[in-house]
Amino acid sequence: MDIKELLLDFRITSRCSFGCDLCFRNPGIEEQSLDAIKEVIIKMASIGFRRMGFTGGEPTNRDDYLDMIAYAKNLGFLTYLSTVGHKFIGHLDKLELILDWVGLPIDGIDSETNAAIRSLGMAQQHKTIERIFVYLSQNPTRIKIKLTTVVSCANINHLPEIVAYVNKLPYTYNVWRFYQFCPLGVGKEKRDKLEVSTEQFISKMEELKKRHPNCNLSGATFEERDKANVVMEPNFDIIIPDGEYYSYLCNLKKDQGDVVISSIMQREDILKKLKPKKILILVNSIVLRDFNWILEFKKFKALRLLKRTELVTYQTAYKWTKKEKDLSDYFIIADEVDFAADTIQLSKFFYEYKTNTILGLTGFISKDKQVWFQNNLPILTEISAAKAQELNILNKIHFVFIKYDLDSNNKTHTVTYLSNGEEKSFQQTENSAYNYLQQKITKLLIEKKSIELDFEMGVLTYTEKYNLLNINKSRLQTLNSDRAKLLCSLKSSRILVGKLIHYLQSQHPDNKILIFSKRTAQSNAICGENNIYNETIPNIKANSNFKNFQVGTIKYLGVCNKVNRGVNIPNLNMAILESFFSSDTEATQRLGRLMRLNHNEQAYVYVLLPYFMKQESDSTFSVQETQQVNWARKMLRSTKISSSEVWDYRVVKTNKK
Repeated sequence: MDIKELLLDFRITSRCSFGCDLCFRNPGIEEQSLDAIKEVIIKMASIGFRRMGFTGGEPTNRDDYLDMIAYAKNLGFLTYLSTVGHKFIGHLDKLELILDWVGLPIDGIDSETNAAIRSLGMAQQHKTIERIFVYLSQNPTRIKIKLTTVVSCANINHLPEIVAYVNKLPYTYNVWRFYQFCPLGVGKEKRDKLEVSTEQFISKMEELKKRHPNCNLSGATFEERDKANVVMEPNFDIIIPDGEYYSYLCNLKKDQGDVVISSIMQREDILKKLKPKKILILVNSIVLRDFNWILEFKKFKALRLLKRTELVTYQTAYKWTKKEKDLSDYFIIADEVDFAADTIQLSKFFYEYKTNTILGLTGFISKDKQVWFQNNLPILTEISAAKAQELNILNKIHFVFIKYDLDSNNKTHTVTYLSNGEEKSFQQTENSAYNYLQQKITKLLIEKKSIELDFEMGVLTYTEKYNLLNINKSRLQTLNSDRAKLLCSLKSSRILVGKLIHYLQSQHPDNKILIFSKRTAQSNAICGENNIYNETIPNIKANSNFKNFQVGTIKYLGVCNKVNRGVNIPNLNMAILESFFSSDTEATQRLGRLMRLNHNEQAYVYVLLPYFMKQESDSTFSVQETQQVNWARKMLRSTKISSSEVWDYRVVKTNKK
């Protein structure tokens, strides 16, 4: 999550006269002056915060709470007020100008339930909500309303009645969030009276959603609320729930902005915090299982944790059942979780063990899997690579774009064709081969438009158009495939990469270079048998090459798709993108291999961009982009490039006869 999307709940006071049993405030913390609070709001804005919640205690107990909200609003903040609502109607005229959201609690629809879960002072809270909704039905507001319900033993069996009661009121809420009771703050003393199990809570929420499918209802377990909640105390301490206590992160007034951001975004070592009895780590490859994760445990001096950790591939774990494999004592880490998400087989694990605590890790979630994650593994936090680099969490990458010509002198490209049933071949230059294919593709694209125009003009019937377009499509697919094969097997590219590797190694012998190609034959030709990692050589040899590269015995390695995701390579500081298509997902995964250095170091990515000489109708030549240049744009469309340069080795040729 970007810091500007994070709602920071500011407890402007710990005072409250209601004494609710479920309250998770920390009482007795000294309040700060309005001037001091304004200074902190200014600092929040300068750091990058854009959402601010005002809570307590009961925030309206402070006479200056409206001034605080107004000040934040004037600085461009989205403002949220969490209040019991007793002063809401009386202050609505002023709030209308400065408040975006108000959160109002309703935990029961009778005085007995309200008093049991909160206090006698809150026994008529449902009537407060009713009065507000009746008033708003006659005096509508732009302020959005969020209802909140704390689910406890006192009301867990009455949730449908509470929803039905509110739905009959003459005004509509925007969202309604149900929270499992959290034994935090003063509420910790009442856990025996109020606590419900996570299983009970989830079950009741599922029933409630089925009964009211058209209502905007959602729920958060104790654990989910714990992970998502960031609070600022009246003294500007920023804390997060940590089980039955709070953990201190930083102080917004005293600490520097970068310290505040890193404290909130990075939090604390989860495994050290939770101290689980056992750990299960799911991975998508044997290399991760047998090598990479073990290196990570060693790197962070966590070998004690490793002793109680199982490393298992998704391909094994999805076959388990609770009967065969009891994971009740396990904390589960799903590494590269998008690999298994929303798949017919591998995602069975998440359905089987849906009540377990699972932490999913991934660098990329494709659009087609976002709904699956929302329903099964809701995103706790996310941060873009660019933001992580900006915050010095990840190292930065410098891009070098290398423009070069296709070979137009040496006839290195073989063309095969059939003549009277006999296969024949001839040699031509890369440039001539590409020029020929590009001209054919252009003609077919023109032909496609002509067919569609003839149909619109009535020259062709629908059937004739359909048949002609199918023939056109088939020919176009063949030519596009031939063009891609040519671009992925260029001799000019092999020569250039060879020279580039030699140059980079001569600059510093410890440079570790990964060369990405789309075809194994091209990778093999560039790097040789001892420096490749693909399926064209025996697995033992390939794995040996890879491990030699990881430990630094060899300094460059040619790969295709084997290390796109999940693999960490110590001290990898350079990559050459020799040939590629347009997938930004693939690019994100590949670039992720380069973001494992110390945050103050820099990695380098060299992107090869071939150009060709197009012969014009007057026999002159112009320099044109190949399709790979267009693919490069699409491949990097999701990447924020903050540092780059261009090396241009093209030769502009004109009037060549």
